[in-house]
Amino acid sequence: MSSSTSYYNDPEFKRVLRRYEEARAGGQSVYLDADDFADIVDYYLSRDRLDEADSCVAYALTLHPDHTRLLVQLAKKYIDEGNIQEAQNVEASIHDAEDYNAKLLHAEILLYNFEFEKADSFLNESFTALNDLDDIDDVLDVAALLLDYEQPKRAAFWLAKLKDMKFDRAYYYYLLSLCHLQSGRYDDSVAAANQCLDLDPYDGACWGVLASAQFEKQEYRKAIDSADYALAIWPHDVSALRVKAKSLYELHDYAAVHEVLSSELKRCDSDVDFLLLDGTCLNALARPEEALVCLKKAGSLSPGGSTDYLLDIYQQLAYAYSQLGDDAETLSCLEQVVRLGGDASLLDLQHVHNDFADGREQEALQRAVDLFNDKQADLSVRLHLSLVLSDYGYAEMASRMLESLEGEDGIVGMGLYAYRAYVCRKLGHAGEFLRFLEKACELSPDRTRDLFQNVFPGLAPSQYVAAARKQMAEGDGAF
Repeated sequence: MSSSTSYYNDPEFKRVLRRYEEARAGGQSVYLDADDFADIVDYYLSRDRLDEADSCVAYALTLHPDHTRLLVQLAKKYIDEGNIQEAQNVEASIHDAEDYNAKLLHAEILLYNFEFEKADSFLNESFTALNDLDDIDDVLDVAALLLDYEQPKRAAFWLAKLKDMKFDRAYYYYLLSLCHLQSGRYDDSVAAANQCLDLDPYDGACWGVLASAQFEKQEYRKAIDSADYALAIWPHDVSALRVKAKSLYELHDYAAVHEVLSSELKRCDSDVDFLLLDGTCLNALARPEEALVCLKKAGSLSPGGSTDYLLDIYQQLAYAYSQLGDDAETLSCLEQVVRLGGDASLLDLQHVHNDFADGREQEALQRAVDLFNDKQADLSVRLHLSLVLSDYGYAEMASRMLESLEGEDGIVGMGLYAYRAYVCRKLGHAGEFLRFLEKACELSPDRTRDLFQNVFPGLAPSQYVAAARKQMAEGDGAF
Protein backbone atom coordinates (compact mmCIF):
# COMPACT_ATOMS: atom_id res chain seq x y z
CA MET A 1 0.00 0.00 0.00
CA SER A 2 1.29 3.43 -0.90
CA SER A 3 2.37 5.76 1.83
CA SER A 4 0.21 8.38 0.17
CA THR A 5 -2.95 9.45 1.96
CA SER A 6 -4.81 10.05 -1.32
CA TYR A 7 -6.58 6.66 -1.37
CA TYR A 8 -7.69 7.01 2.24
CA ASN A 9 -9.20 10.41 1.39
CA ASP A 10 -11.40 8.81 -1.25
CA PRO A 11 -15.09 9.35 -0.33
CA GLU A 12 -15.98 5.72 -1.02
CA PHE A 13 -13.25 4.43 1.30
CA LYS A 14 -14.34 6.88 3.99
CA ARG A 15 -17.93 5.65 3.65
CA VAL A 16 -16.91 2.00 4.05
CA LEU A 17 -14.63 2.83 7.00
CA ARG A 18 -17.39 4.80 8.74
CA ARG A 19 -19.86 1.97 8.22
CA TYR A 20 -17.42 -0.54 9.75
CA GLU A 21 -16.43 1.63 12.72
CA GLU A 22 -20.00 2.63 13.57
CA ALA A 23 -21.16 -0.98 13.50
CA ARG A 24 -18.29 -2.24 15.63
CA ALA A 25 -18.64 0.65 18.11
CA GLY A 26 -22.31 -0.31 18.51
CA GLY A 27 -21.48 -3.97 19.01
CA GLN A 28 -23.20 -4.90 15.75
CA SER A 29 -22.12 -7.26 13.00
CA VAL A 30 -21.16 -5.79 9.64
CA TYR A 31 -20.56 -7.58 6.35
CA LEU A 32 -18.09 -6.08 3.89
CA ASP A 33 -16.28 -7.33 0.85
CA ALA A 34 -13.02 -9.03 1.88
CA ASP A 35 -10.88 -6.46 0.07
CA ASP A 36 -12.73 -3.64 1.84
CA PHE A 37 -11.78 -5.24 5.14
CA ALA A 38 -8.19 -5.58 3.96
CA ASP A 39 -8.11 -1.90 2.95
CA ILE A 40 -9.29 -0.93 6.43
CA VAL A 41 -6.56 -3.07 7.99
CA ASP A 42 -3.95 -1.36 5.79
CA TYR A 43 -5.36 2.02 6.80
CA TYR A 44 -5.05 1.22 10.50
CA LEU A 45 -1.51 -0.08 10.01
CA SER A 46 -0.50 3.09 8.16
CA ARG A 47 -1.66 5.10 11.17
CA ASP A 48 0.07 2.87 13.75
CA ARG A 49 -3.35 1.83 15.08
CA LEU A 50 -2.14 -1.71 15.56
CA ASP A 51 -4.78 -2.98 17.97
CA GLU A 52 -7.56 -1.86 15.65
CA ALA A 53 -5.81 -3.50 12.69
CA ASP A 54 -5.51 -6.78 14.61
CA SER A 55 -9.16 -6.64 15.64
CA CYS A 56 -10.30 -5.92 12.09
CA VAL A 57 -8.34 -8.74 10.46
CA ALA A 58 -9.53 -11.21 13.12
CA TYR A 59 -13.16 -10.21 12.57
CA ALA A 60 -12.83 -10.23 8.78
CA LEU A 61 -11.44 -13.77 8.81
CA THR A 62 -14.55 -15.01 10.61
CA LEU A 63 -16.48 -13.93 7.51
CA HIS A 64 -13.84 -14.66 4.85
CA PRO A 65 -11.66 -17.44 6.35
CA ASP A 66 -9.91 -18.39 3.11
CA HIS A 67 -9.31 -14.94 1.66
CA THR A 68 -5.64 -14.72 0.67
CA ARG A 69 -5.04 -11.03 1.34
CA LEU A 70 -6.54 -11.28 4.83
CA LEU A 71 -4.50 -14.38 5.59
CA VAL A 72 -1.38 -12.54 4.43
CA GLN A 73 -2.21 -9.69 6.80
CA LEU A 74 -2.61 -12.17 9.65
CA ALA A 75 0.77 -13.73 8.80
CA LYS A 76 2.41 -10.31 8.73
CA LYS A 77 0.94 -9.61 12.18
CA TYR A 78 2.71 -12.72 13.46
CA ILE A 79 5.94 -11.62 11.75
CA ASP A 80 5.73 -8.23 13.46
CA GLU A 81 5.30 -10.03 16.78
CA GLY A 82 8.37 -12.16 16.07
CA ASN A 83 6.29 -15.34 15.81
CA ILE A 84 7.71 -16.62 12.52
CA GLN A 85 6.45 -20.18 13.05
CA GLU A 86 2.82 -19.03 13.23
CA ALA A 87 3.40 -16.87 10.14
CA GLN A 88 4.70 -19.89 8.26
CA ASN A 89 1.71 -21.92 9.44
CA VAL A 90 -0.65 -19.28 8.03
CA GLU A 91 1.32 -19.22 4.76
CA ALA A 92 0.91 -22.99 4.49
CA SER A 93 -2.88 -22.57 4.75
CA ILE A 94 -3.05 -20.23 1.74
CA HIS A 95 -4.49 -22.13 -1.22
CA ASP A 96 -3.28 -19.84 -4.01
CA ALA A 97 0.51 -19.67 -3.70
CA GLU A 98 0.64 -17.78 -7.01
CA ASP A 99 -1.39 -14.90 -5.61
CA TYR A 100 0.48 -11.59 -5.70
CA ASN A 101 0.19 -10.96 -1.95
CA ALA A 102 1.12 -14.55 -1.15
CA LYS A 103 4.30 -14.20 -3.16
CA LEU A 104 5.28 -11.06 -1.28
CA LEU A 105 4.59 -12.86 2.00
CA HIS A 106 6.86 -15.74 1.01
CA ALA A 107 9.61 -13.27 0.12
CA GLU A 108 9.15 -11.52 3.47
CA ILE A 109 9.48 -14.79 5.39
CA LEU A 110 12.75 -15.46 3.53
CA LEU A 111 14.02 -11.97 4.42
CA TYR A 112 12.97 -12.40 8.05
CA ASN A 113 15.04 -15.58 8.18
CA PHE A 114 18.05 -13.79 6.64
CA GLU A 115 17.84 -15.90 3.49
CA PHE A 116 18.63 -12.94 1.27
CA GLU A 117 19.95 -14.82 -1.76
CA LYS A 118 16.88 -17.06 -1.79
CA ALA A 119 14.69 -13.97 -1.52
CA ASP A 120 16.54 -12.39 -4.48
CA SER A 121 16.01 -15.49 -6.63
CA PHE A 122 12.35 -15.82 -5.68
CA LEU A 123 11.59 -12.14 -6.34
CA ASN A 124 13.39 -12.15 -9.68
CA GLU A 125 11.46 -15.24 -10.77
CA SER A 126 8.11 -13.91 -9.54
CA PHE A 127 8.23 -10.29 -10.73
CA THR A 128 9.97 -9.84 -14.06
CA ALA A 129 8.00 -8.02 -16.77
CA LEU A 130 7.55 -4.28 -16.95
CA ASN A 131 4.74 -3.71 -19.40
CA ASP A 132 2.10 -1.60 -17.70
CA LEU A 133 1.22 0.37 -14.59
CA ASP A 134 0.41 -2.80 -12.64
CA ASP A 135 3.98 -3.93 -13.18
CA ILE A 136 5.22 -0.60 -11.82
CA ASP A 137 3.21 -1.27 -8.66
CA ASP A 138 4.85 -4.69 -8.41
CA VAL A 139 8.31 -3.13 -8.52
CA LEU A 140 7.38 -0.50 -5.93
CA ASP A 141 5.96 -3.12 -3.56
CA VAL A 142 9.09 -5.27 -3.87
CA ALA A 143 11.32 -2.25 -3.20
CA ALA A 144 9.18 -1.29 -0.20
CA LEU A 145 9.47 -4.81 1.22
CA LEU A 146 13.24 -4.77 0.86
CA LEU A 147 13.45 -1.38 2.55
CA ASP A 148 11.33 -2.70 5.42
CA TYR A 149 14.23 -5.10 6.04
CA GLU A 150 16.86 -2.36 5.52
CA GLN A 151 18.21 -3.75 2.27
CA PRO A 152 18.77 -0.50 0.34
CA LYS A 153 21.16 -1.97 -2.24
CA ARG A 154 18.64 -4.63 -3.16
CA ALA A 155 15.83 -2.05 -3.21
CA ALA A 156 17.93 0.24 -5.44
CA PHE A 157 18.24 -2.61 -7.96
CA TRP A 158 14.46 -2.75 -8.27
CA LEU A 159 13.91 1.00 -8.29
CA ALA A 160 16.49 1.32 -11.07
CA LYS A 161 14.11 -0.66 -13.32
CA LEU A 162 11.82 2.38 -13.27
CA LYS A 163 14.49 5.03 -13.78
CA ASP A 164 13.90 5.61 -17.50
CA MET A 165 10.13 5.18 -17.47
CA LYS A 166 7.99 8.26 -17.88
CA PHE A 167 5.63 8.44 -14.92
CA ASP A 168 5.12 10.66 -11.90
CA ARG A 169 4.29 8.63 -8.84
CA ALA A 170 4.80 10.18 -5.40
CA TYR A 171 5.29 6.74 -3.86
CA TYR A 172 8.26 6.07 -6.16
CA TYR A 173 10.06 9.20 -4.96
CA TYR A 174 9.19 8.36 -1.35
CA LEU A 175 10.81 4.94 -1.69
CA LEU A 176 13.77 6.44 -3.53
CA SER A 177 14.22 8.95 -0.69
CA LEU A 178 14.04 6.17 1.91
CA CYS A 179 16.52 4.09 -0.10
CA HIS A 180 18.99 6.99 -0.21
CA LEU A 181 18.47 7.60 3.54
CA GLN A 182 19.27 3.99 4.41
CA SER A 183 22.33 4.15 2.13
CA GLY A 184 23.67 7.28 3.86
CA ARG A 185 23.15 9.52 0.81
CA TYR A 186 21.37 12.26 2.69
CA ASP A 187 21.48 15.01 0.05
CA ASP A 188 19.93 12.63 -2.49
CA SER A 189 17.34 11.60 0.08
CA VAL A 190 16.30 15.22 0.62
CA ALA A 191 16.07 15.82 -3.14
CA ALA A 192 13.89 12.74 -3.73
CA ALA A 193 11.67 13.57 -0.75
CA ASN A 194 11.04 17.04 -2.15
CA GLN A 195 10.04 15.49 -5.50
CA CYS A 196 7.57 13.27 -3.67
CA LEU A 197 6.13 16.17 -1.70
CA ASP A 198 5.75 18.28 -4.83
CA LEU A 199 3.39 15.58 -6.07
CA ASP A 200 1.71 14.80 -2.73
CA PRO A 201 2.29 17.43 -0.04
CA TYR A 202 0.17 15.42 2.42
CA ASP A 203 2.43 12.35 2.39
CA GLY A 204 3.15 12.12 6.13
CA ALA A 205 5.60 9.25 5.76
CA CYS A 206 7.68 11.24 3.30
CA TRP A 207 7.79 14.25 5.61
CA GLY A 208 9.15 11.84 8.22
CA VAL A 209 11.87 10.55 5.88
CA LEU A 210 12.79 14.13 4.97
CA ALA A 211 13.07 14.97 8.68
CA SER A 212 15.37 11.96 9.21
CA ALA A 213 17.63 12.96 6.31
CA GLN A 214 17.83 16.54 7.58
CA PHE A 215 18.67 15.27 11.05
CA GLU A 216 21.55 13.22 9.63
CA LYS A 217 22.75 16.36 7.81
CA GLN A 218 22.69 18.12 11.22
CA GLU A 219 20.05 20.52 9.93
CA TYR A 220 18.15 20.22 13.17
CA ARG A 221 15.73 23.13 12.81
CA LYS A 222 14.73 21.99 9.33
CA ALA A 223 14.29 18.46 10.71
CA ILE A 224 11.97 19.80 13.41
CA ASP A 225 9.87 21.66 10.82
CA SER A 226 9.57 18.56 8.62
CA ALA A 227 8.71 16.38 11.62
CA ASP A 228 5.99 18.86 12.57
CA TYR A 229 4.45 18.52 9.10
CA ALA A 230 4.52 14.73 9.48
CA LEU A 231 2.89 14.96 12.91
CA ALA A 232 0.23 17.35 11.63
CA ILE A 233 -0.80 14.63 9.18
CA TRP A 234 -0.25 11.63 11.48
CA PRO A 235 -0.28 12.91 15.09
CA HIS A 236 1.10 9.66 16.52
CA ASP A 237 3.89 9.12 13.98
CA VAL A 238 6.48 7.69 16.37
CA SER A 239 9.36 8.02 13.90
CA ALA A 240 8.68 11.71 13.30
CA LEU A 241 8.28 12.29 17.03
CA ARG A 242 11.63 10.59 17.62
CA VAL A 243 13.38 12.81 15.05
CA LYS A 244 11.81 15.95 16.53
CA ALA A 245 12.86 15.02 20.07
CA LYS A 246 16.40 14.09 19.03
CA SER A 247 16.74 17.33 17.04
CA LEU A 248 15.63 19.40 20.01
CA TYR A 249 18.09 17.48 22.16
CA GLU A 250 20.94 18.32 19.78
CA LEU A 251 19.89 21.98 20.10
CA HIS A 252 20.08 21.56 23.91
CA ASP A 253 16.44 22.52 24.33
CA TYR A 254 15.92 19.91 27.04
CA ALA A 255 12.69 21.43 28.32
CA ALA A 256 11.16 21.22 24.83
CA VAL A 257 12.26 17.58 24.49
CA HIS A 258 10.56 16.77 27.80
CA GLU A 259 7.39 18.54 26.67
CA VAL A 260 7.34 16.62 23.37
CA LEU A 261 7.94 13.26 25.01
CA SER A 262 5.61 13.70 27.99
CA SER A 263 2.42 13.57 25.95
CA GLU A 264 3.58 10.51 23.99
CA LEU A 265 4.69 8.68 27.14
CA LYS A 266 1.25 9.27 28.64
CA ARG A 267 -0.22 7.54 25.60
CA CYS A 268 2.37 4.75 25.43
CA ASP A 269 4.88 4.49 28.27
CA SER A 270 6.80 1.46 26.99
CA ASP A 271 9.18 3.07 24.48
CA VAL A 272 12.68 2.58 25.91
CA ASP A 273 14.22 5.20 23.61
CA PHE A 274 11.74 7.85 24.72
CA LEU A 275 12.08 6.98 28.40
CA LEU A 276 15.87 7.11 28.25
CA LEU A 277 15.89 10.39 26.33
CA ASP A 278 13.35 11.95 28.68
CA GLY A 279 15.34 10.81 31.71
CA THR A 280 18.52 12.24 30.20
CA CYS A 281 16.83 15.60 29.61
CA LEU A 282 15.36 15.69 33.11
CA ASN A 283 18.86 15.11 34.45
CA ALA A 284 20.13 18.01 32.35
CA LEU A 285 17.30 20.15 33.76
CA ALA A 286 18.41 19.23 37.32
CA ARG A 287 15.21 17.29 37.98
CA PRO A 288 16.77 14.02 39.17
CA GLU A 289 13.74 12.63 41.02
CA GLU A 290 11.67 12.70 37.83
CA ALA A 291 14.63 11.38 35.84
CA LEU A 292 14.83 8.33 38.10
CA VAL A 293 11.21 7.42 37.37
CA CYS A 294 11.85 7.41 33.60
CA LEU A 295 15.22 5.68 33.81
CA LYS A 296 14.05 2.89 36.13
CA LYS A 297 11.12 2.25 33.80
CA ALA A 298 13.50 2.17 30.82
CA GLY A 299 15.72 -0.30 32.66
CA SER A 300 12.79 -2.62 33.34
CA LEU A 301 11.80 -2.57 29.65
CA SER A 302 15.26 -2.66 28.10
CA PRO A 303 15.52 -5.47 25.52
CA GLY A 304 17.24 -8.55 26.91
CA GLY A 305 20.94 -8.50 26.19
CA SER A 306 20.91 -4.90 24.96
CA THR A 307 24.16 -3.77 26.53
CA ASP A 308 24.14 -0.35 24.85
CA TYR A 309 20.76 0.53 26.33
CA LEU A 310 21.74 -0.62 29.80
CA LEU A 311 25.07 1.22 29.68
CA ASP A 312 23.32 4.50 28.91
CA ILE A 313 20.59 3.84 31.46
CA TYR A 314 23.01 3.08 34.29
CA GLN A 315 25.19 6.09 33.44
CA GLN A 316 22.15 8.36 33.61
CA LEU A 317 20.96 6.68 36.81
CA ALA A 318 24.37 7.34 38.31
CA TYR A 319 24.11 11.00 37.29
CA ALA A 320 20.64 11.33 38.83
CA TYR A 321 21.76 9.77 42.11
CA SER A 322 24.87 11.98 42.17
CA GLN A 323 22.66 15.08 41.85
CA LEU A 324 20.65 13.80 44.81
CA GLY A 325 23.84 13.28 46.81
CA ASP A 326 23.27 9.54 47.10
CA ASP A 327 26.87 8.38 46.77
CA ALA A 328 26.12 4.73 47.53
CA GLU A 329 23.57 4.40 44.71
CA THR A 330 25.80 6.39 42.35
CA LEU A 331 28.64 4.00 43.03
CA SER A 332 26.38 0.99 42.59
CA CYS A 333 25.19 2.21 39.17
CA LEU A 334 28.73 2.94 38.01
CA GLU A 335 29.76 -0.56 39.08
CA GLN A 336 27.04 -1.84 36.76
CA VAL A 337 28.46 0.34 33.97
CA VAL A 338 31.87 -1.24 34.42
CA ARG A 339 30.36 -4.74 34.62
CA LEU A 340 28.66 -4.11 31.27
CA GLY A 341 31.98 -3.15 29.68
CA GLY A 342 31.77 0.61 30.20
CA ASP A 343 34.60 2.95 31.10
CA ALA A 344 36.10 1.91 34.45
CA SER A 345 37.57 5.39 34.91
CA LEU A 346 34.03 6.69 35.61
CA LEU A 347 34.03 4.50 38.70
CA ASP A 348 37.46 5.81 39.72
CA LEU A 349 36.18 9.37 39.34
CA GLN A 350 33.26 8.62 41.64
CA HIS A 351 35.65 7.15 44.21
CA VAL A 352 37.57 10.46 44.19
CA HIS A 353 34.35 12.35 44.84
CA ASN A 354 33.25 9.95 47.58
CA ASP A 355 36.61 10.14 49.36
CA PHE A 356 36.43 13.94 49.40
CA ALA A 357 32.80 13.89 50.55
CA ASP A 358 33.63 11.48 53.38
CA GLY A 359 36.60 13.52 54.56
CA ARG A 360 39.29 11.15 53.25
CA GLU A 361 41.23 13.99 51.67
CA GLN A 362 44.63 12.31 51.24
CA GLU A 363 43.05 9.19 49.75
CA ALA A 364 41.05 11.39 47.37
CA LEU A 365 44.13 13.31 46.24
CA GLN A 366 46.09 10.13 45.64
CA ARG A 367 43.22 8.60 43.66
CA ALA A 368 42.97 11.84 41.65
CA VAL A 369 46.66 11.77 40.76
CA ASP A 370 46.51 8.08 39.82
CA LEU A 371 43.45 8.64 37.69
CA PHE A 372 44.92 11.62 35.89
CA ASN A 373 48.15 9.74 35.16
CA ASP A 374 46.26 6.69 33.85
CA LYS A 375 46.68 7.01 30.08
CA GLN A 376 43.92 4.43 29.61
CA ALA A 377 41.41 6.74 31.28
CA ASP A 378 39.09 8.53 28.91
CA LEU A 379 40.06 12.16 28.28
CA SER A 380 36.53 13.29 29.16
CA VAL A 381 36.93 11.73 32.61
CA ARG A 382 40.29 13.42 33.15
CA LEU A 383 38.73 16.73 32.16
CA HIS A 384 35.83 16.20 34.56
CA LEU A 385 38.31 15.41 37.32
CA SER A 386 39.29 19.10 37.24
CA LEU A 387 35.74 20.04 38.26
CA VAL A 388 35.77 17.68 41.23
CA LEU A 389 39.15 18.98 42.41
CA SER A 390 38.03 22.61 41.97
CA ASP A 391 34.78 22.05 43.85
CA TYR A 392 36.70 20.56 46.81
CA GLY A 393 39.21 23.43 47.01
CA TYR A 394 42.02 22.16 44.78
CA ALA A 395 41.58 24.50 41.81
CA GLU A 396 45.34 25.18 41.55
CA MET A 397 46.00 21.44 41.17
CA ALA A 398 43.16 21.20 38.61
CA SER A 399 44.61 24.14 36.66
CA ARG A 400 48.02 22.47 36.40
CA MET A 401 46.42 19.24 35.22
CA LEU A 402 44.42 21.01 32.53
CA GLU A 403 47.47 22.94 31.36
CA SER A 404 49.33 19.65 30.90
CA LEU A 405 46.55 18.37 28.62
CA GLU A 406 47.19 21.07 26.02
CA GLY A 407 48.17 19.39 22.77
CA GLU A 408 46.24 16.15 23.33
CA ASP A 409 44.39 15.09 20.16
CA GLY A 410 40.79 16.35 20.12
CA ILE A 411 41.06 17.97 23.55
CA VAL A 412 39.95 21.42 22.37
CA GLY A 413 36.76 20.06 20.80
CA MET A 414 36.03 18.21 24.04
CA GLY A 415 35.90 21.53 25.86
CA LEU A 416 39.39 22.07 27.33
CA TYR A 417 38.94 25.85 27.39
CA ALA A 418 35.52 25.56 29.03
CA TYR A 419 37.10 23.55 31.86
CA ARG A 420 39.97 26.03 32.10
CA ALA A 421 37.48 28.89 32.33
CA TYR A 422 35.59 27.02 35.07
CA VAL A 423 38.76 26.52 37.12
CA CYS A 424 39.93 30.11 36.61
CA ARG A 425 36.56 31.33 37.85
CA LYS A 426 37.06 29.23 40.99
CA LEU A 427 40.52 30.78 41.43
CA GLY A 428 39.22 34.32 40.87
CA HIS A 429 41.58 34.89 37.93
CA ALA A 430 39.34 37.31 36.02
CA GLY A 431 41.56 37.97 33.02
CA GLU A 432 42.31 34.32 32.33
CA PHE A 433 38.68 33.42 32.94
CA LEU A 434 37.51 35.82 30.23
CA ARG A 435 40.23 34.70 27.81
CA PHE A 436 39.42 31.01 28.20
CA LEU A 437 35.67 31.64 28.21
CA GLU A 438 35.89 33.46 24.88
CA LYS A 439 37.85 30.58 23.33
CA ALA A 440 35.46 28.04 24.81
CA CYS A 441 32.37 29.77 23.43
CA GLU A 442 33.92 29.78 19.98
CA LEU A 443 35.46 26.30 19.90
CA SER A 444 33.18 24.15 22.08
CA PRO A 445 29.89 26.03 22.70
CA ASP A 446 27.94 22.92 23.68
CA ARG A 447 30.29 21.90 26.49
CA THR A 448 30.57 25.53 27.57
CA ARG A 449 26.80 25.68 27.87
CA ASP A 450 26.82 22.54 30.00
CA LEU A 451 29.31 24.05 32.45
CA PHE A 452 27.98 27.61 32.61
CA GLN A 453 24.22 27.46 31.97
CA ASN A 454 23.57 28.05 35.67
CA VAL A 455 25.99 30.98 35.76
CA PHE A 456 24.39 32.64 32.72
CA PRO A 457 20.79 31.33 32.77
CA GLY A 458 18.73 31.84 29.65
CA LEU A 459 21.68 33.01 27.54
CA ALA A 460 23.36 31.44 24.52
CA PRO A 461 27.13 30.77 24.75
CA SER A 462 27.75 33.62 22.30
CA GLN A 463 26.41 35.97 25.01
CA TYR A 464 28.47 34.62 27.91
CA VAL A 465 31.53 36.85 27.60
CA ALA A 466 29.48 40.06 27.49
CA ALA A 467 27.43 38.84 30.46
CA ALA A 468 30.62 38.01 32.40
CA ARG A 469 32.10 41.45 31.72
CA LYS A 470 28.86 43.04 32.93
CA GLN A 471 28.94 40.96 36.12
CA MET A 472 32.51 42.07 36.80
CA ALA A 473 31.76 45.71 36.06
CA GLU A 474 28.84 45.61 38.49
CA GLY A 475 30.94 43.86 41.11
CA ASP A 476 28.64 40.84 41.07
CA GLY A 477 29.78 38.41 43.71
CA ALA A 478 28.89 35.53 41.41
CA PHE A 479 32.36 35.71 39.85
